Amino acid sequence: MVDTMEERKNDAVEYILKIGNKIRFDVFRGERRGFPEVVYFEGKSVEECAEIIKKVVDTGEKIIISRIGEDDYIAVKSKVRGIESRYSREGRIASFYSKPYGYVLHGVVAVVSAGTSDVPYCEEAAFVCEEMGCKVLRIYDVGVAAIHRPVDAAAEIKKKNADVAIISAGMDGVLPTIMASMLDIPVIGLPTPVGYGVAKNGIVALQTMLSSCVPGVAVVNVGNGVGAGALACLIVKRINDRVASAK
Repeated sequence: MVDTMEERKNDAVEYILKIGNKIRFDVFRGERRGFPEVVYFEGKSVEECAEIIKKVVDTGEKIIISRIGEDDYIAVKSKVRGIESRYSREGRIASFYSKPYGYVLHGVVAVVSAGTSDVPYCEEAAFVCEEMGCKVLRIYDVGVAAIHRPVDAAAEIKKKNADVAIISAGMDGVLPTIMASMLDIPVIGLPTPVGYGVAKNGIVALQTMLSSCVPGVAVVNVGNGVGAGALACLIVKRINDRVASAK
């Protein structure tokens, strides 16, 4: 029988926090996985979201809420007074936590967009990386319509010594392949549902990135800035762990 919160934390693989009749929350995912639980807001009520936040923050964990508009964020925040939070209007993502909070990763993640319409997905990814303690190098509007722009962006990424790059694009989705050919770090392709006609839902960009002829390009689902940010953070975390164990 597990009696104390500390014992539950040590037994994190099995511990699930039941909230109401339909929510089973993986409370200590941050301890086990190296990345905290993320709640997708769409389809949930403000009341449900607030209840989840209060229960989870009470355990000492941070919680990230994705795809939450500003009005809903304000409504949720009003129901969880006393709990600290941070919000990105453009990324439509928030975090809630108690003090002291935070993960500390030592690394730089470059977040790159082909066009300005891709920026909301980049900001979602950047928010996740910052919540994990990474420094974020934002480089926006460097699409291949002007081929010298990604060349300049790659040079800046090298100069700032980034550990991993998240590169987003809609339309033809070719930017991650172009930039990966100039970089010696892991590249995460983030396809976005931006473009005309057949490109509209991001499937063309997704297929292009999956078909990249440059080795070392990983690809997340269309518009999945959270997934891209999480993967980047886990790469940086592994680097940190290796460095720490070598000392």
